[in-house]
Amino acid sequence: MGRFKLFNKSLETGTFPSVWKKACVTPIFKRKGSSSDPTNYRPISLLPCLSKVLEKLVFNKIYTHLTENNLLSEKQSGYRPGHSTHIQLAYLTHQMYATLDKNQNFTAIFLDISKYFDKIWHDGLIAKCEIQYNITGSILEWLKSYLIDRKQIVRVGNSFSNPQNIYSGVPQGSVLGPLLALIYLNDLSKKTNNDALFYADDVSLYTPHPPDSHDHRLLQDDLDTIRQYGSDWLITFNAQKTIQQTFTNRRDNQDLTLTFDGQDIPTVTSHKHIGLTLSTDLNFHQHINNIIRTVNISLSPIYPVAKFLPRSILNTIYTTYILPHFDYCDIIYDGNITTTDAIRLQTLQNRCARLVTGTLFRTRTDALLNDLGWTTLETRRIIHKLLFFHRLFHNNPPLPDYVTDLLTDSRQTATGLRLRNAHTLSIPPFRLSSYQRSFVPATIRLWNTLPEPLQTTQSRPEFARLVWQRFGSPSPPAHFSLGSKSGNTHHTRLRVGHSTLNAHLFKIQHTSTPSPACTCGYDYEDTRHFILFCPLYNNLRLRLLSSVRTLVPNFDTLLPQSKLDLILFGKLLNKNSAELVSHHLQTFIMHTRRFNTTPSP
Repeated sequence: MGRFKLFNKSLETGTFPSVWKKACVTPIFKRKGSSSDPTNYRPISLLPCLSKVLEKLVFNKIYTHLTENNLLSEKQSGYRPGHSTHIQLAYLTHQMYATLDKNQNFTAIFLDISKYFDKIWHDGLIAKCEIQYNITGSILEWLKSYLIDRKQIVRVGNSFSNPQNIYSGVPQGSVLGPLLALIYLNDLSKKTNNDALFYADDVSLYTPHPPDSHDHRLLQDDLDTIRQYGSDWLITFNAQKTIQQTFTNRRDNQDLTLTFDGQDIPTVTSHKHIGLTLSTDLNFHQHINNIIRTVNISLSPIYPVAKFLPRSILNTIYTTYILPHFDYCDIIYDGNITTTDAIRLQTLQNRCARLVTGTLFRTRTDALLNDLGWTTLETRRIIHKLLFFHRLFHNNPPLPDYVTDLLTDSRQTATGLRLRNAHTLSIPPFRLSSYQRSFVPATIRLWNTLPEPLQTTQSRPEFARLVWQRFGSPSPPAHFSLGSKSGNTHHTRLRVGHSTLNAHLFKIQHTSTPSPACTCGYDYEDTRHFILFCPLYNNLRLRLLSSVRTLVPNFDTLLPQSKLDLILFGKLLNKNSAELVSHHLQTFIMHTRRFNTTPSP
């Protein structure tokens, strides 16, 4: 109860506790450049936990006030519930493709703000809160108290610096700081003639224009306005890092001549904007290169230890640290990457699957992914497109209006007629195949193929469940991940049909295996022969089958293939029985010592 009294007293008196105004900053090396250069360190600011609870209360009050009164620009997507980078990027790239489809060019200016969060002018922020956003009374006084008289110390190891006063900026690592940063920059969205998008301090200004037009006065006026705005409010727009990029289908295109703060704005052909690498031809080849490079870097420390880690741990590492790189903004680049790049991505996922399972090179991809319950990246992109489109279609949770405007009318609404396929959405007319394959037109076509009951499913979790059930791979049984590292690896290799049995190696023309025959004399050493019939392992097999019979009394009446499916996959068994049979099979595999040596590739 004491802390609630403290919170209420703080809010009533408009005073933020001074003891919570001291931040402890720990520099973390970015792993880029020289470790002796201070600029290669990222400051991590630690604040008291209770202060963040109080900040959250104030955040909720202010954010509710701003949203209920539509005071924040809908095109500011940073640090806002219901907003995300891929929402903004989906809109931006749609505008690019639609512009190119009209045989026009699309020029974007990406502006850089130097140390925005650290340099926010406190008096200017308070003035904006009061005048532009009608934040008054005790909350305004509380914000003043929250911002002033702050200090920070730097910790390196067990050493601490002397406290230093902070005269500008919002508290790093705080709950309320990002919202105050949005408030401070928000009014810039109303000052430009051309459209502008904001993601926290990332500002992009863009305009479509005819390819042969050199009349860019409005765009230059906007840049001059932004420069003056920065000067008025002590925001440092970095002219040296401000760039322009023109998206065009013409090879002989001439870029616009634009200046910012007296300097010519350089033109680039590739730029990474909030995580998505955009190239002027919008084929995302460089973005795919970046994904592959990032995934390979993430995998490099895993290779040496993978042979010691169980499958379940490796699978968790993959889903936590690797898969998000494949998934990020995949709805945007899907359809407009080349077949070669799509294959490169899938090949990398296959390599991850082999690393997790310990299976051999040239294992069938479908068997391998099914064994893990992984869905191919192409199918994941389809599912992600449908999940986002479901949110767009039902506007739940609500999306900004500029995004929902991308949705086309149904055929009935568009024609005014009562048609058999009344709920089918109209596909935007297109001239270029690149626009046809982009997110909105391509996903509308995909959406129209869904059954109407699925389209009208309001619940997002239920829709997601049904879509994954319809397109995705089913989750594997739990016993697929059980057992020792060696036992589980060999079990998996037999299950996916590619082990070091002679028939498996002969099938891929392995140089060490001139014949598929077993050393027992049988002419084909495959999984069925090894587990059920090979006389070299009769005594061990008797123990295995005896253990299975205690769980499955009618085992002897089954056909050989059914016996193999039961032992190898746990088919027709409940969870506990399948786990026991899996344990007995792995014991059999290890005791045969058949896989103690592995042929060289």
